[in-house]
Amino acid sequence: MIERHQDYQLSVLSVPPGGVLNVPLKLDTDAPFALRLVKSRNIGVAGWRFRTPRDLYQSPGFRTDIIDDGTGNLFPSRGVQIYPQLIYPVNGTIVVDIANPTNTPLTNCRLLFRGSKLFPDGAIPAAAYPSRLSTNAFTYQVIVPSIPITGNSQAVPGLNSSATLNNILNIRSDSDFALRYLAADPFAMVVDGGAAPPPQWFTEVYVRLYDESRKYYSNEPIHIDDLFSTGSISGLGFPNNSANFFFPGLLTPEIYLEKEQALYFDIYRDDSAFANQFPVNIYFRFQGAKVFSR
Repeated sequence: MIERHQDYQLSVLSVPPGGVLNVPLKLDTDAPFALRLVKSRNIGVAGWRFRTPRDLYQSPGFRTDIIDDGTGNLFPSRGVQIYPQLIYPVNGTIVVDIANPTNTPLTNCRLLFRGSKLFPDGAIPAAAYPSRLSTNAFTYQVIVPSIPITGNSQAVPGLNSSATLNNILNIRSDSDFALRYLAADPFAMVVDGGAAPPPQWFTEVYVRLYDESRKYYSNEPIHIDDLFSTGSISGLGFPNNSANFFFPGLLTPEIYLEKEQALYFDIYRDDSAFANQFPVNIYFRFQGAKVFSR
């Protein structure tokens, strides 16, 4: 069996007071899906629940992945682990309920379902570790400059996004690379004695990974804080939205890339609703290990 990293995301642009029930997330037709983690965005403590492959609720009530530190302070988490894993069939559906006990709509709500597609051996190209090897921890960095604030693409539901497409991570010819976790940050470089550059902030940035055959690792672009995570406040740093700082996005299973192979990613941004936003340079870091055949 071949396991391939997969993210399925359900986007609900507006959840009215009282919540929504039985919202379907349709899965792909190429392979079953093993669900191992669920993460919310912009739902907060309102809560969510979903149905298992047997059409039973996975939890007795609405749950949240927001953490209370015991003093009433709320913090985001990397998500709720689903153990044992739930395996949805080919062309299956994850049915979701989202609560809203407030008097105002919740906007731009998302539930990320993370796990693996399960393919039979030989069904898709799948590189493997050599029989004899050595490894060395390594980070590839890809800098994408001047990502604009907004544009005219409708690639992300609910966003009038700019699209910065076909960004490439090229693997060097000296070794394979096991990609295990991801991070991304903006930086503002200052020349001694020079004028301060515009602040490097972003808030609504989404990323979608895909391989050389243009097979995507998600059904839609995923927020950069959920896919990559950041080491500093992303944009304005709203408590329910920000990443858990210093915890990179973990890929389970890892993505194994052979020497001279490439990984691609598209970037979408719409920060037009936020004041004092500028084009931004984002430093994407692909971290894991070089794998040398011996």
